[in-house]
Amino acid sequence: MAINFSLAKINKLHANGQKELRVYARAQAKQTISKEALVRYAAEHYTTFRDHNLVRASLEALEKATADMLRDGNNVKLGDFGTFYNHINSDILTGAEYEEKGFSPSRNIKDVTVKWRPSNFLKSLKAFGELQFAHKPTVRDQIEKMKEVREREKPQI
Repeated sequence: MAINFSLAKINKLHANGQKELRVYARAQAKQTISKEALVRYAAEHYTTFRDHNLVRASLEALEKATADMLRDGNNVKLGDFGTFYNHINSDILTGAEYEEKGFSPSRNIKDVTVKWRPSNFLKSLKAFGELQFAHKPTVRDQIEKMKEVREREKPQI
């Protein structure tokens, strides 16, 4: 098993006007695992029983309980999994705007999203031991490579 990655390239513009190419690795997911697939995998690999329904019911109860606790304004720490918490996206008011209109949740809070902070256990997959990586070119890289091949194969007139 390997973690797929591609290389991303960006040009950083410095204050003095100089451009600097920066290249970094970006994880590429092989697929998104559904809840059902996760339930099957957990039941087969991490429980002493093979009842998928028990694992599914436990996971669904945990999902609903987590949502209830978050809606009630709590953070939810799930052991080594990490902590889920609310994040508020709101208008940023100047002092003058605040003095004039005040702050109204219905007017100024745009959205509430859930964020997740992994525990130290999950924070670094490298801590679990040796990882393998597989370089997978991006679609853009593949297109550029095809253009290069076409240019080389063009008959010279």
